[in-house]
Order: sequence, then structure tokens, then C-alpha cells
Amino acid sequence: MSLNRFLKDSLLDACASVFYGMGIASFARPAAFAPGGLTGVVLILNHVFGVPIGALSLVVNLPLILIAYRFVGKGFLLRTLRSVIISTFFLDFVFPYLPTYGGSRLIAAVMSGITLGIALSIFYRNGSSSGGSD
Repeated sequence: MSLNRFLKDSLLDACASVFYGMGIASFARPAAFAPGGLTGVVLILNHVFGVPIGALSLVVNLPLILIAYRFVGKGFLLRTLRSVIISTFFLDFVFPYLPTYGGSRLIAAVMSGITLGIALSIFYRNGSSSGGSD
């Protein structure tokens, strides 16, 4: 992989991670609901134990990423690992310091769905994923 391609992929992962972090930290968590999949489990564990969302997501995703290696190959595994690490950064070191949405839970759910959908589409289009059951 060329340096140019690596930088482009990393930039796309960062863009996707911004939307991913926004959907989780700015909309889903403050509205006290958990999206589906591993992200929902992580938000529930965050609520119960207070562990940072990104770090918990990384820890919970690592075994799944290693298991996925057997089925999806090294390239996808490395791209997904990069995506999860960048998302962890945004979830733990950027979005906790930004304002969150405090209005209607319905609007929070819609906005969370939109932002997470944008994030996942960028991840998938880039040949990666956000971890979990993706």
C-alpha cells in the first residue's frame, strides 16, 4: 500500500469516526438509548460501570477482530483495527468535551441513525468496519 493511499484511507476513517462519535456521544448516549449491536452493549456497560465508551469499545472489539481474521483476511482486519482505534480517539478525547443534544429523544434517535449511517457507509465503502458484528 502506498503512503498516499494510507493517508487517504486514514482521512476517510477520521471523517467516518467523527460521524460515528457524533451519533453515539452527542445523540444516543445523552438520550439514554442504546443502538443495536456491540455499540449498544458498550453504551449499556458505560452507563453501568462508567468506563469510557471508546476504550470499552476497543477492548470488546479486539477479540471479535481477531476471530474475524480467519474469515475476512488480514487486509480487512488491519483496516478495521485502524478504524476502531481512530473512533476510540474521537469517542474518548474529542466528543466528551463537546456539547450534546438534550432535546427530544425521538429527534436524538433520528439524528443518531443518520450520523451512524453516514459513518458506517464511509467505513464500508473504504473496505473497513466499525468493529462488532459488522
